[in-house]
Amino acid sequence: MAHERTYPQPIIRILDPDALGVLSEEDADHGEEDGLEGKHQYRDLRGMGWPDVEVALSQEAGLFDRLAAAADLDKEAELIEDERGAADFPDEDLWGLDVGVTSATLALSALGATPARLYGRTDFDLYRFAQVALLRHGGQ
Repeated sequence: MAHERTYPQPIIRILDPDALGVLSEEDADHGEEDGLEGKHQYRDLRGMGWPDVEVALSQEAGLFDRLAAAADLDKEAELIEDERGAADFPDEDLWGLDVGVTSATLALSALGATPARLYGRTDFDLYRFAQVALLRHGGQ
């Protein structure tokens, strides 16, 4: 595995469960058009299932391997982005999400959450979260 990049800022979240509510279809549609709660590129991924998580994990693992083996990391990353840009189906471009973020987002959706923003301490943390969530759910 390539060197993991860490971010020096601690991630602090204060959650008020009483302030949480169900995202309405109207809000979800509006979010895809105009952004949702500060997430300008919101994509409604509610209702994703564990098979989707397995697909995302497999695709991300392949991309992590490609990047780790690349002689020229920047060139390989650019090639991957070009391939994603030419994709015909959402799963082929990781549902429009970043590598490492996709599987975690879909895992949260499969757990019944409405994912909007995700942060990890390293580029690989969120991917590992999705692996653990799938294993605990009974996946491969």
